[in-house]
Amino acid sequence: MAFDGIVTKAIASELQLLKGARIDKIFQPNSNTVIIGMYLNGSNYALNICINPSNYRINLTTHQKSNPKVAPNFCMVLRKHLIGLRLKNVITNSLERIITIELEGFDDVDDIISSKIIVELMGKHCNIILLNDEGIIIDCLRHINNESSTHIVVPHIKYLYPEINKKNFLDISNFQEFNSIIDTSNPLEFSNKISQTFNGISKKYIDFIIEKLAITNLHDIYNYLQDVINKIDADKLDFNIFNNKPIVREVYKDHYNREFKDSKGKRIILNCSNCVAFSEKMLEEQFNVFKRIGIRNMSNRITKMENNIKSIEKRLEELVKSKDELLEKFFYEEERLNELFKL
Repeated sequence: MAFDGIVTKAIASELQLLKGARIDKIFQPNSNTVIIGMYLNGSNYALNICINPSNYRINLTTHQKSNPKVAPNFCMVLRKHLIGLRLKNVITNSLERIITIELEGFDDVDDIISSKIIVELMGKHCNIILLNDEGIIIDCLRHINNESSTHIVVPHIKYLYPEINKKNFLDISNFQEFNSIIDTSNPLEFSNKISQTFNGISKKYIDFIIEKLAITNLHDIYNYLQDVINKIDADKLDFNIFNNKPIVREVYKDHYNREFKDSKGKRIILNCSNCVAFSEKMLEEQFNVFKRIGIRNMSNRITKMENNIKSIEKRLEELVKSKDELLEKFFYEEERLNELFKL
C-alpha cells in the first residue's frame, strides 16, 4: 500500500510537534473514521484517523467532515476516557504501520492518569484501539475474535502487537546484506522483491523511485531508502503525489517543502499530513465525479427504460384493440354463415 511504513514514520515525526496539545473534541463521521480535535498554543488541530481497508491513513486535516447528531458507542467511549488529556508522545516501531499515541492528564483528585491509542494501518486488519495505563484494551473500533486470527483484539484483554513476518529494513547493516536478501539483478523484479521482503516499504514507493526518479540500480535504491529513512526525523524530506497517493521524497536543498495547488488553484505546502489530506481530497473529488457520472448514466438508463415501457404499453393497447376488432369480425362472419345455412 502507498501509505507504507515510511509515510507512517514521517506522520508520527510530524505529530511530535503537537506534544502537550489538549484533546477537546472527538467525533466519528462514519464507521471507519475518527476525528480527534486538539488545542495547542492558541491553535486548533484535527487529527484524522481512517481505517478504511482500501484508503487507510492518519494525518492532520482541515477538511470538514460531518459530526453525527448521535455519536456511535466507540466515539462515546473515546470521549469518556480521552477528553481533557494531553498528547504526551507519538511512537512507531521501526517501519511498522502501527502508531502508538500516548496521552496523559489528571483525574478529579489531581492524580495522573494515562491512556494509549493504538492505530493499526494494515489493510483489512486496520483498527483503532484504546488502552488503559496497564495495556488492557478498553474498547476498539473493530472487534477481532476469529478462531483463524492470530491477533485477537477485544475489550478487557491485554493488547499484544501483531506478529510481523517480514524483515526489518532498519536491521540491514550494509548493501551486501541487502543484496544477498533480494537476490536478483533484474530491475523488473525489484519492486516486488523489496516490498514482499521488507516490512513497511510498499511496491508503489519502489515503483516511484524507479519510474519517476529514474533510480534503477539496486545499490542506488538501497542508498536512497537509507537516506530517506535517516532524514525523516531531521525534517529534511519533500512530499509529493504519485497516482493519487502520498510519496516521501529525499531532497538535497535547504528549502525542501514543495508548493502545490489544489483543485481550486489554492497554493498549499506539502508536509506529510497535508500531502495525505490532499491525496484524500483528490480521491473524494474523483469519487464524487464518478458518482455524478454514475447517477447521470443511471438516470438516462431509467428514462430509456421508462420510454421502452411506454412503447410496450402502447403496443399492447394496439394489440388488444386489434384482437377485439378481429373477434368482432369473426362473430359477424359466423352469424352470416349461420344465416346462409338456414337458407
